[in-house]
Amino acid sequence: MALFGLVGKTVCLLWQLWLMFGPSFHKMRAAISRVRSLCLDYGTESGFPDVMDLLPAFFRYIGAALPENYTILPYLFPRAIMQPGMRHSIDRLIKRALLSLKWFAEWLDGFKAIVSFIRDRATDISQQLTKDGFPAVADLVKAAKLRPFINWRWGTLKHDVAQVKRFHKSLSQTLRLDSFRKRCKDPVIIRRITKVFSNNEW
Repeated sequence: MALFGLVGKTVCLLWQLWLMFGPSFHKMRAAISRVRSLCLDYGTESGFPDVMDLLPAFFRYIGAALPENYTILPYLFPRAIMQPGMRHSIDRLIKRALLSLKWFAEWLDGFKAIVSFIRDRATDISQQLTKDGFPAVADLVKAAKLRPFINWRWGTLKHDVAQVKRFHKSLSQTLRLDSFRKRCKDPVIIRRITKVFSNNEW
């Protein structure tokens, strides 16, 4: 079973609840029916309050005993509503506001390319800079502690911008990207970085 979709994550949640409130079906039903709100982000889990009643199927899945008189409800959490996490709500507002700016999407694409490139090639970049006579820039790149940018959050963006800001201008003037074109697994990322380095407004 793929556990990354809504149904799979619901099964994972039910497993945790079963360990806490089980093992009987009626105890599980009683506990779940008392849930009034679910504090969630805006990802896949945001569908928990509206998910179908998977409790009987879950009991069959784990091989637990089902009572003869069990019922299937319209929803797994019949009384629960979504309660968005405050940080996720604020983050969502900031993201929408930034994406409404004409320049931001292109800027973000270039910034993600830089972060990804440096995270993957920090050692190679530092060695290249040191070899070319720029040890100070090499030290700045090597000391950067960049966070992964798979699913961006405002805190991640703010942190990474502060790190890249320390060496971006020096790096754009000293790093020879041609030496990485053949070695890089994704040649597109080199083109994106070249575009950023040649853009004074960026």
